Amino acid sequence: MFARDFNELLNTILTMYKNMTPIEMLDVMKLKQERPEIYAAYLTQARPDCSEGSILFMRAAALASMIYGILKSADKVVDQFFVDTAIRKYLERQAADYGVISTGKTDVLLAAELKAKKSGRKMGGNRYDYIDWAKEVSLDYVVANPASGQLTNDGFAEFTAAACIDSATVAKAWSTDAIEAGASISIDLELIRRAYTKLRLFLSGAESETAYEISFSDNKTDWTVAAQITPALAGWNEVSWTINAAHRYWKLTLTSTDLSGPFVTEMEWSEGPERVVDALVYPLAQGEGTFDVVIISNLARGIASQDLLDAVYAKLDENRPVVAGFSWGLRVLTGQLVCQDIVITGSGVNWDTEKTVEDIFAYTELLTIGQTLYLAQLQSIAIQNGAETALVTSPAADITPLVNEAAGIYQVIRPGDVTIA
Repeated sequence: MFARDFNELLNTILTMYKNMTPIEMLDVMKLKQERPEIYAAYLTQARPDCSEGSILFMRAAALASMIYGILKSADKVVDQFFVDTAIRKYLERQAADYGVISTGKTDVLLAAELKAKKSGRKMGGNRYDYIDWAKEVSLDYVVANPASGQLTNDGFAEFTAAACIDSATVAKAWSTDAIEAGASISIDLELIRRAYTKLRLFLSGAESETAYEISFSDNKTDWTVAAQITPALAGWNEVSWTINAAHRYWKLTLTSTDLSGPFVTEMEWSEGPERVVDALVYPLAQGEGTFDVVIISNLARGIASQDLLDAVYAKLDENRPVVAGFSWGLRVLTGQLVCQDIVITGSGVNWDTEKTVEDIFAYTELLTIGQTLYLAQLQSIAIQNGAETALVTSPAADITPLVNEAAGIYQVIRPGDVTIA
């Protein structure tokens, strides 16, 4: 399509040289000073010397060779890359790369299928593309029942923790036959705090009088009401709410009852929606042709659920460019939680200790994979909130979480108990 004969290109260039005036070639006075032999030839011949072996001939040959190579390469691109112009051999190679069967198909039909296949796949594939693709993934409500952790049972006569808390168990015999309002069940999530946003209650029959209240706390003493529900239908009843942070303690309280039943036999706690708030890419994590994408969730202190990990993997696999010879060694992982207790001692008449604890949680909850927890930052938070003196006694030094790419270990720091002494 583009290629031309070398001699044809050379003769075209030489013809252009022959038709140029001296001024177009070189400044004549400069030529007289610097190259008197060429100037003398010009005076005798009156035309440029383009004979074989002359300076202009050598220049023309070099230029013709360069143009010849460029045009040959352009032909190769047309023959190999573009579906509309590729020859059969390269159509079949592209078909193999994209998983399209080429046997028994005409060039036109094969090209049409390839174009359709390519149009559904995004181009790109550098580390920034994978981060952007990961952040596009989100899930609806995620069931996050604590596997254990019953803290108190006040007033419910036949409460079985496994049946209530783990809705996947076979035994579903949780009976909330509380005799009076005020009975409650609370759970301790310990280090894995959660920002629950929905609760479902399974009612053994229709009801109209019984009501429940959902509340949370971080110290087992001060409780904040998140939502209320009056389940009226037999089967599942649900209530949802919005919340800005994860909390350690959650409680279901019976606020009113007609004492006649029916009763709640199952409950299901959910977070959501779950989405990717940050992603880090580690190329060559397992060797050549491999890489890890480590994601941070907006829930569960940044630790992504398996459903979110699977969804991100599927998204990347769908969008990645398919390249011949590329080894798809992808792992989609989430961080391993490292909970660090923090103790600060100090003094100050106007020291707002509650705000200090709140700001420390805000700072540490935003740390990402491998990011260091600095004592100086903790001290600064205390000073900014009115402390005149502030000493971090735990931890004893800056903490840098472990990142071991080969082992797939990507730690992230989160606060445990924060104490102001």
